[in-house]
Amino acid sequence: MTTKTIRKAASVSNSAAKKTEAKKNAKNTFKHIHVAGGFLDGFDYDFSDKLNCIIGSRGAGKTTILELLRYAMNALPLDSEAQKKLQAIVESNLGGGHIDVTVETGDKVNYIISRKAGEPPQVFFGDHSPSGMVFDPSMFPLDVFSQNEIEKNASQSAYQMALLESFNMVALSDLNNEIARCRRELDRNAANLLPLQEQERELVAVLNAMPGVKKRLDEFDSDGTGDESSMTHAHYMKDIRGLETRYIDNAEKILSDSESRINPLKDFLMERLKWNGVGNLEDGENYDLIERANAVLAEHNANLNRHVQEYLEGIRDAFQSFAEIKDDLAIRHQKQEMEYDSLVEKSREEQQRAAERRKIGDEYQKLLVADKEHEKIRTGIRETVEARNVLKQELYRLLNERFEIRREIADRINEKLNPDIRVTVNQFANKEKYIELIEGGLKGTRMHYHKVAASLANIFPEDLVRIIVDNKQQTLVEEAQLSSDQAAIVTVALKNPKFLAALEVVDIPDRVKIELNDRGKFKPTECLSTGQKCNAILPILLLESERPLLIDQPEDNLDNEYVHSFVVENIKRVKEHRQLIFVTHNPNIPVLGDAESVLVVESDGSYGHLRRTGSVDDCKSDIINLLEGGKEAFKERQERYAI
Repeated sequence: MTTKTIRKAASVSNSAAKKTEAKKNAKNTFKHIHVAGGFLDGFDYDFSDKLNCIIGSRGAGKTTILELLRYAMNALPLDSEAQKKLQAIVESNLGGGHIDVTVETGDKVNYIISRKAGEPPQVFFGDHSPSGMVFDPSMFPLDVFSQNEIEKNASQSAYQMALLESFNMVALSDLNNEIARCRRELDRNAANLLPLQEQERELVAVLNAMPGVKKRLDEFDSDGTGDESSMTHAHYMKDIRGLETRYIDNAEKILSDSESRINPLKDFLMERLKWNGVGNLEDGENYDLIERANAVLAEHNANLNRHVQEYLEGIRDAFQSFAEIKDDLAIRHQKQEMEYDSLVEKSREEQQRAAERRKIGDEYQKLLVADKEHEKIRTGIRETVEARNVLKQELYRLLNERFEIRREIADRINEKLNPDIRVTVNQFANKEKYIELIEGGLKGTRMHYHKVAASLANIFPEDLVRIIVDNKQQTLVEEAQLSSDQAAIVTVALKNPKFLAALEVVDIPDRVKIELNDRGKFKPTECLSTGQKCNAILPILLLESERPLLIDQPEDNLDNEYVHSFVVENIKRVKEHRQLIFVTHNPNIPVLGDAESVLVVESDGSYGHLRRTGSVDDCKSDIINLLEGGKEAFKERQERYAI
């Protein structure tokens, strides 16, 4: 399938997008947090569903609150090092305790998510009764950013794509799962196809001798003496007898193989659960359920044993039948061989010819068996290739559907943030894996394969596969700007079935580009300063969404003028439709953002706790002391500014 064909693929279905329309105005909110054990032991708080600001002195536990919320909801960072850091924070601050987070989903259902360090989250109903549910982050999607995480991830394509997809997470999550499934099936297809193709190559090499052997056999049958017709028929029947013997032997071997495969299934289920005997399960409070599980397993094990025994007894009868068939066949063959020898003995010359013909006949019969096997393998290859083509078409359809949804999201963001921010999505633009795969195929070719691989990556993978298979070196010269020598080396080096199977379905991700309007010129995030990167990403984060937004110090790397003119104004707008939880050191955010809830935390060095909670007015003195530097400092600045 060419690039042009892909872009003109079957009309894009928006079923996945429609699937989430009903949830478009849903709003997930944190309702309550309770910490038992560790640094914040006894911490309890009811969140506002609008703007919550966590303030306090250094080391009071502000960041810990945010990270515990993040950990409880399994909203881990993309970066593995950041994940380790989060784990370390949780383990050091939670200890052997646990965190309980009460949440309300968009469909107004309350759950309590409880988690201990190093263990998976547990899901309870709002009344604390066990739900039996396995926690999945899709139950309660949120956006959370640790300190400086916005700036750190601003230039990472994986982060930017995740940010884009968060605006239609359900539809795109389903699509991503379908794409991953399709790729797995293509991998399994290749694993089935490659051995078949190898077997075919081996058989073709053997069958190349078949025309010559057939010609020699025909010459024997046409150049004989005496009754040529009778002799020819006798030779042919002797060949058939050889085939009959091989057929019966192979059939008996198949039966024997089935016995060796079936016999180990006896007690298979109980053998697999021998580990249950380890430990003191019978001492547990739930041993009745363990006994029920073992009873179910024992019943099915007995059922399996019964069927295995019936099959094995049937095989013994089958072996007896085969023995009788082989005896009968041997008697018939003896009689037929005597008749054949009698016919051959009529002429000494014919005896010699018979020996030579027997040798060629045996060779030809083996080739006939190989030809039958080749036909079977070709059928298998054809069916596997047909299935592969169907899977590839499905994959391209899904990739196009995902791209269209991503592009629609980008268009919506641009509509809201124009002319300050511009987001574009380019299909199949992230060629890193593609280039890396080609480089692997070209290693050891005694040329600058890095540059050649980058040039070849300008050709769509499936087109490149076709060029290599058809040995179209001139096409490589024209489309990849290679020299004739390079094109010749490439077509030889890459003509490996396993490599080509990987090449035609290599993952070439879409690339999202986020740009900031800097004095009339749009610049991508990787070309921006630290503060500008935050200026580019933060407006997207502050768009309306059903997901709570948690940020540790959103003011980091931003000047106060921007915090006041943009951040605060957008906070006031978006908090009416989205829950916000911020750790902050900037007074403008809680005061000018008119925070509905301020959490003032403090620490005695050993434990952190809530000092005060309430509205901005309730916590005015703490805001002045912690964020303004104290009342005197605030008054001095006011006098200096002469306002």
